[in-house]
Amino acid sequence: MVDVSILIVNYNTKDLLRACLKSIEKQVHVSHEVIVVDNASSDSSGEVLPNEFPNVHFILSPDNLGFAAGNNLGLTLAKGEFTFCLNPDTELIDDSLDKLVARLKADNTIGIGAPKLLYGDGSLQRSIRPFYSFWGSLFDNRFMNPVFSKFPTINKFVPVLLDHSKTGKVDWVKGAAFLIRTDLMKQINGFDEQFWIYGEEMDLCMQVWKAGYSIQYYHDLVVMHYEGQSTRQSSEKMFIQNYKSFYLFLQKNYPKKSLHLYHFRTMSFGYFWLFKATISNNSDQKTLYTALLKWIKSEGKRLAA
Repeated sequence: MVDVSILIVNYNTKDLLRACLKSIEKQVHVSHEVIVVDNASSDSSGEVLPNEFPNVHFILSPDNLGFAAGNNLGLTLAKGEFTFCLNPDTELIDDSLDKLVARLKADNTIGIGAPKLLYGDGSLQRSIRPFYSFWGSLFDNRFMNPVFSKFPTINKFVPVLLDHSKTGKVDWVKGAAFLIRTDLMKQINGFDEQFWIYGEEMDLCMQVWKAGYSIQYYHDLVVMHYEGQSTRQSSEKMFIQNYKSFYLFLQKNYPKKSLHLYHFRTMSFGYFWLFKATISNNSDQKTLYTALLKWIKSEGKRLAA
């Protein structure tokens, strides 16, 4: 058994994946294996990179399985004590994974450990959050977040804006980079594949807590994350998928009334943003929110029924 299986799901991010794999070669010194699941990329990722990185195990899927199922496919081959789920648009720095492995080895009550994420320009990426509450969702949105960013002194009164400068237990962490005990991940059957993309890490963290383990965020361990490179390739589809995944998460883990409230909140916000896009003559935003409201009135309504 190796210390860690590094598991990466790739979709059309060849150059970023190349940089990610090079950073692993330089930064990871604990015993490890690297497993890349390529989700039917059309950018020659599956043809070019296996030759450049012969020690990496590439699984070439004929179909785009999505993030959850792609990770589960790679998990079937994982031999590590831990599994490090890593996005292809990331780079490791400062021996962060070695340190993360050491910390989870020292405390067997921690099921998942996650580093701080930074954007390419070095700015902080919000990567830790509390689980959903209706009132919290009224603060954590595109309208309110810019307000709070201008008045940082009030952030401590807003429960969804967690302090990223302190190490501690958190409800859930972003799926771009986190370390989980492999036997635990297999015990909870990996990611729930009804989440094609988005929401799967939130649900996974929920199941880890239910299994009796904690989730720990480490502010002093850093991974660079050049966010959203693969999902930008289909923005409208991914925009709606984000909401669909959250409906599914609430349907699975919360009382029905929570989903009803969220459905009402989402529709109200959708009309607000559509109105704002209309008066500002933002055609791209109008298209997005028109499509979202159409989805809410059909499939969203069915899921919330």
